[in-house]
Amino acid sequence: MAGVFKPYADQECIRYFQEKASAGFADGDLVYTDDTTGQIAICGGDPTCILGIARKAASGTAATMIPVDVIRPGDEVVIAYSTTTTQAAIGDSIGIVTTTTAVTADHTEVTAKRVTIHALYKDAVGASGGRYVVTFIQKYLEYGGNNVA
Repeated sequence: MAGVFKPYADQECIRYFQEKASAGFADGDLVYTDDTTGQIAICGGDPTCILGIARKAASGTAATMIPVDVIRPGDEVVIAYSTTTTQAAIGDSIGIVTTTTAVTADHTEVTAKRVTIHALYKDAVGASGGRYVVTFIQKYLEYGGNNVA
C-alpha cells in the first residue's frame, strides 16, 4: 500500500515507534498502536484507531524503530479516491479502504466514515483515481481524538 501523505511541511509530526512482528506496512501506509503489544501495525479498512502515516516500510523485525508522521486533529492529508473525482464530493464524510496496493477514500462507504473531503489535490475534476485533501474524523485519531490513552 502506499500513497498517503501530508501536503504541508508545517503539519509534519515525526515520532518513532516500535514495529510489531510481521506488521507488513509500506512507506505511506496508515498505522495504529496495537493494544496488545504497544507496537505499530498496519490499519485495515475503516480503522477504529489511527496513529499516523508510516515513513518507512516495515523491516519484518519486531521492535525496529519506525518513523511515523502522527496525524493530529485538523492535519490535512492527501489520499487517492476510489473512483472519479467530483467537485460535488467536497464536504462529504466517507470511509477508507485498505488493499494490498493502496489506501483510498471510499465513496461508497457512508456509514463507517473516517475522513472529510476538503479539496481536490493537483488533479482535475473527473480524474480516475485522483486525490483529495482530507482530514480524519477526530474520534478515530490516537492523538487528540477519543483514542488517547
